[in-house]
Amino acid sequence: MRIYGWVLVALCVGLGCGSKATKGDLNVSGSPTGEVDGQVRVVLAFSRPMVAKDAVNKVVATPPVTIAPDVPREARWSDDKTLVVLATSSLPVSTRYVVTVPGSAKALDGSVLGKPTTFEFFTERLTGTLEVVGAKERATKDQIVKLTFNQEVPAEQITQSCSLTGKPGTVKVKLAKDSSAGPGKSYTIQPSSDLALDTDWTITCAAGLKGTVGNLGIDKPLTEKLHTYGALKFVSMEPTGNDIVPDENLQLKLAFTNPLAEPYKLTIEPKVVGFPQRCHSLGDAPVGLACGGLLEARTSYEITIEKDQKDIFGQTIDKAQTIAFRTADAQPTISVESGYFVAELKRPVVPVWTRNVTEMDVTAVQVTQANFHDVSPMLDWYENKPADFTKSKLKPVSRKITIAGTKNQWSQQSVDPALLFGGTPGPGMYYVEIGSTQVARGVYHDGGRQKILANFTDIGLVTKISGSRGLVWTTKLSTGKPLAGATITVRNGQGKQTWSGTSDADGVAMLPGIAQLAGVPAGSAEGGEIRVFASQGADW
Repeated sequence: MRIYGWVLVALCVGLGCGSKATKGDLNVSGSPTGEVDGQVRVVLAFSRPMVAKDAVNKVVATPPVTIAPDVPREARWSDDKTLVVLATSSLPVSTRYVVTVPGSAKALDGSVLGKPTTFEFFTERLTGTLEVVGAKERATKDQIVKLTFNQEVPAEQITQSCSLTGKPGTVKVKLAKDSSAGPGKSYTIQPSSDLALDTDWTITCAAGLKGTVGNLGIDKPLTEKLHTYGALKFVSMEPTGNDIVPDENLQLKLAFTNPLAEPYKLTIEPKVVGFPQRCHSLGDAPVGLACGGLLEARTSYEITIEKDQKDIFGQTIDKAQTIAFRTADAQPTISVESGYFVAELKRPVVPVWTRNVTEMDVTAVQVTQANFHDVSPMLDWYENKPADFTKSKLKPVSRKITIAGTKNQWSQQSVDPALLFGGTPGPGMYYVEIGSTQVARGVYHDGGRQKILANFTDIGLVTKISGSRGLVWTTKLSTGKPLAGATITVRNGQGKQTWSGTSDADGVAMLPGIAQLAGVPAGSAEGGEIRVFASQGADW
């Protein structure tokens, strides 16, 4: 009995008694799923050993897997439980692949999968965009639409899958005259028949539209909404009413249902200089015109839109319009531009226009060749705060100028910087800041200033300088003739004089190279900063 017992035990061990593998004991998971990019590598991970150790890393002639559509591939076991299937060529785009491990797949211990296991992946999918050419809020009856795809698409797919729908019904599309005949990645299309005007439409390219390659189309419909233009009508004007402030930057914004065609058939009474010639488009939201102009204070105006005004679609306005408004008192205003100006010697003043301002603050610095390098850092035309002179050797003078003018009327004030320094009008250069506590808008807000560098001169100066040499040409601005005998001076960024000379009979002076003029060592990588001055007597 003992011998039989041992034999029974040995037999159970050999047959695996009590642990016999059954159908469904084997499991498998696979990847990739979803969209793939680059070389495709399918990995099947089984729960039990599938092959003997000596089969690992060898090509498998008949692997337990199928891929549909078929893929040129090579399969190897990376270990006894993992099968790797590598695509041996690039896969076509927009294609869905189904990987199937059959239910008959069997492990070494006899375990069977039992039922097929499947998963899917796909290559880069066809995508596209729709773009209405022009304003989709005012589409035309034969509106052009641009279609762009990431892959080539046959033309017949466009005409079969795309259409416009609206309240009147559905309108098919056709290729526009300038469109590619395809296959291609871009098309221009238009309705096959005229769209009803003043109507909401939706252009749609249906899901499933396919490219030239693959079994997958676009996964979602391509849609874009548009509205065809309606009749030309006046909508509104802003500002409106009887209290419009006649500011110099005032823009009368006239909104219409459609963009207007030139010439603009608009008039204004009393007449305003530049109206409507200086009117310009408002843009798209809303469409219409922005019309500027210097309006008089406390004045009643009427703008007339004539009945023959046309829009860009060739339609005339539905009816003539008259818009009445009235201006109020003008706000205190100073009108002068910032910047660097070369001014003629016949009138060496800074002209400033004012309205409803009774006093003006002026700060000025007399600029010389020797202190120009101190003034230069302050020449920031976009900074409205007054310059800080406390950190420099500059000595500005400040004056409060009283202005006598008629209420609501513009008057010109001539600011002569030379008089601020006790001199007489004539040549020179001045840095000037202008403002007023009575003006709280624009650049003058919070004590801001308008800044001017004015050079009153009759000398024209042209320079051309390279690393090895330079040239200066001086002329008389009043005659255009060469200026002989002018003193030419060069200073570096620190204001130090580095060269001087005199212009010849042709108004020309020859200079050394930039390094010497800037006062940097020869061969230095630094270019340095220089300024070239020309002077004759008090004029420079």
